Amino acid sequence: MITITLDRSPLSMNSAYPSSKSGRRFLSQDGKEYKKQIELAIGNKRLDVKSNQYVTAEVHCYFKDVFNKDGSIKKRKHDLDNHLKLLFDSASSCLGFDDSLIMSIEAHKRQGEPKTILILRTHSLSSLD
Repeated sequence: MITITLDRSPLSMNSAYPSSKSGRRFLSQDGKEYKKQIELAIGNKRLDVKSNQYVTAEVHCYFKDVFNKDGSIKKRKHDLDNHLKLLFDSASSCLGFDDSLIMSIEAHKRQGEPKTILILRTHSLSSLD
């Protein structure tokens, strides 16, 4: 098991990969900085995934502005799945495994100081249903 903690909320796809005038997507400066933060948080850790194993991911994303003043959920803010792609791509690359080995994702959106916690676990393929 590996736990990675970042002192920021995950970056959305639109922030990480904006479109150029020609319509092509590119990694933004903020995206490059985010990837660097992930690399620094991981350091020299590796997730050794054997050929008879798969990976599960648990992610906790904290944002300052999840709720409206009346306590209802803001509907046009922080589409949770939109914030996971660059996190998984960068973390798996730094940890030395292909993110296609992630068979299950449990994601949580919370209100609080911006932070991201990613927990990755390996499991035996024989434990799959």
